Amino acid sequence: MNKYHFLSFFEYGRLERRLIDFPLNFIEAIISSDVLEVRTEDVVYNFLCIWAKAKYSQSQRHVRHVVVSQLASHLRFRL
Repeated sequence: MNKYHFLSFFEYGRLERRLIDFPLNFIEAIISSDVLEVRTEDVVYNFLCIWAKAKYSQSQRHVRHVVVSQLASHLRFRL
C-alpha cells in the first residue's frame, strides 16, 4: 500500500469496510509504518476509535480501551 492509499483511508475519511475488518496486528503495522503520512495524527486516532468500536462489542468496552491505548502508543503527536 503506498502513501496515497494511506492518505485516502485516513485523511479523507474513506474508511473502507475491508480496512475496518483487518486484524489488530495489521492495523498496528499500518499506523506504526514510516510511510504513513497524514496531516494530523488526530485522524489516525479517530480511525482507531472507529476500528475498535467495530471490532469489540459494548460488553468488551474494557478490551476496546486497552487496545486503543496500545495502538495509540504509535501515534506521533508533536510536542
